[in-house]
Amino acid sequence: MLRESGVRLRKDGSCFIASITIEPLYDTDGTQLGFIKITRDITESCTIENQRDVALGNMQQGILLLDQDRRLVLHNQRVAQLYQMDHDPLHQGMSLDEVIAVTVTHIVSAEALDHTLRQAHELYAELLDTPGSHTIITAETDGLVHALTSRELDDGGWVVTIDDITERHHSAKRLEYMATHDSLTNLPNRARFADLINEALARARMCDEQLAVAIIDLNDFKDINDIHGHAAGDELLRETAMRLELALAGRGRVARLGGDEFAAFMALPQGEDGIALADALVGAVHFGFHVDGSDAGTRVNGSGSLGMSIFPHDGSTSRELMLNADLAMYRAKCDPLRHWHRYVPEMDEEVRERRTLQADLRLALERDEFDIVYQVQCAVADGAIIGYEALLRWNHVTHGPIPPADFIPLAEANGLILPIGEWVLRRVCREAAQWPMPCKVAVNVSPVQLIQPNLPDIIMEALLDAGLPARQLEIEITETAIISDKRRALHNLRRIKHLGVSVAIDDFGTGYSSLDTLSSFAFDKIKIDRSFLNGVHRDEQSRNIVRAVLGLGRTLNLPVLAEGVETEKDLAFLRQENCHGAQGFYFGKPGRIQFGPDLNLPVVTSAKDIGLRMRQRRREAA
Repeated sequence: MLRESGVRLRKDGSCFIASITIEPLYDTDGTQLGFIKITRDITESCTIENQRDVALGNMQQGILLLDQDRRLVLHNQRVAQLYQMDHDPLHQGMSLDEVIAVTVTHIVSAEALDHTLRQAHELYAELLDTPGSHTIITAETDGLVHALTSRELDDGGWVVTIDDITERHHSAKRLEYMATHDSLTNLPNRARFADLINEALARARMCDEQLAVAIIDLNDFKDINDIHGHAAGDELLRETAMRLELALAGRGRVARLGGDEFAAFMALPQGEDGIALADALVGAVHFGFHVDGSDAGTRVNGSGSLGMSIFPHDGSTSRELMLNADLAMYRAKCDPLRHWHRYVPEMDEEVRERRTLQADLRLALERDEFDIVYQVQCAVADGAIIGYEALLRWNHVTHGPIPPADFIPLAEANGLILPIGEWVLRRVCREAAQWPMPCKVAVNVSPVQLIQPNLPDIIMEALLDAGLPARQLEIEITETAIISDKRRALHNLRRIKHLGVSVAIDDFGTGYSSLDTLSSFAFDKIKIDRSFLNGVHRDEQSRNIVRAVLGLGRTLNLPVLAEGVETEKDLAFLRQENCHGAQGFYFGKPGRIQFGPDLNLPVVTSAKDIGLRMRQRRREAA
């Protein structure tokens, strides 16, 4: 029998596709009589088949048509392309196992072939055995990602479609990574760290281990940004991240929670106290580096404070452990002798007291609980009164007097220092304007106040409302007040001095760039911090510092006032060194202002007649 097909002509001259069969014709006794030729017009069926082939060839999906015995009935060329085959080795009748072997072999290495084949068989088993249409994503070793979908046919066979979703999958992975990691350091962010620590807690419970959780906050990070630029700050953060990961040596995880705050955790065997871990992490954040990467560049020193809590002793949930580690970190920030602290339950009570105090501080102005007291400032040479420093006091309705060291930082932290500071300025100007004898009064201005754009306007309004001449008001600022935002602070200081108000730099010598600060603005007075005067009788270095500041004042033609004068011996040293002014308990404790009998000079109620006392002691010494 012979079969062939080809194009033939009809009687009307048109073409058609013919299927031709030629078979021998036999008689009943087996004698061949000739041949029979059968011609069929298959034009329509060929057109449909060609259209099917064209459609399958143009599909972006790979198609596998399997019969009920899971043998290949039909496929398109896209399958070979998806599996990166140079030619198409698939053919009708192949078993599913053969199809899997042919496709997988082209995309995996020999070492991974057995493992990948097992995975592929499991995938197809799940794909075909589960009724309905569903998608399973498989990632191959070279990065290919295919989405396979199956649909069962009425005759018991299956249609399997294969989509190439490699780029989409990798894009989703990149987006997921960006959403869960810090872009600067590539560390997990706060959200991802929460998941990681919960997983670590589950393992610690199952393995009967401890889990140490640490919060690390860098010191003076804002100053580094302000002084050396944000590029230096970014370099510090990247270097810190790398060093923290090295300190853990793969035994835990580190994250950047935001800003200059990091977190870490590590499993600990039962009985271990976490000291070695804390020391390693603290050591990692104490380092120096050069801003521009060269040895000749500006050197910046990084440091940090760390708080630690340990599961299960210091908390049973990630939230408790993180909060308690945070409390311990703030304790470390306030302790100049230690870089880290372990959480102790007493810290909770401290926080509660702090929050209560902060809430009461918001009501202190409304309740009229603030008051102003004055500390007298005297000339060293003869004891004459040269001015007063106004000091804020808080008399709590329940707890009585609250030390300024306790409530001023709270007020600065939550912004309450702004309304409180304005109240102080207006109250002091109003009281000083009532003194019969004009006398200079100094008011401390917080770093938070100094960078507010309206501070000069507030000072001008306070002077005008009280009727106090600007020359009688002096504001005192610390070096840190300028460092926090130097450009804005100096702009405000120039505006304030233009009003006629004098400006003194307080606590001089305690910062790390005092001379730079002094050269940046024309101050009217230098105040020596009390810590230097306290050491002049036992420490040569303190004496030399005081002498140096006094010499600097004489060179710049600036009066120098020493704080913390408590004894005749302190005063004698200052007199010997030709210091201009002094204040301290020797001259009287801060108190309310009253007027003397002659109504000429205001005097502090808790101070005696300073000039008389000094003359009396001189006579006794002679």
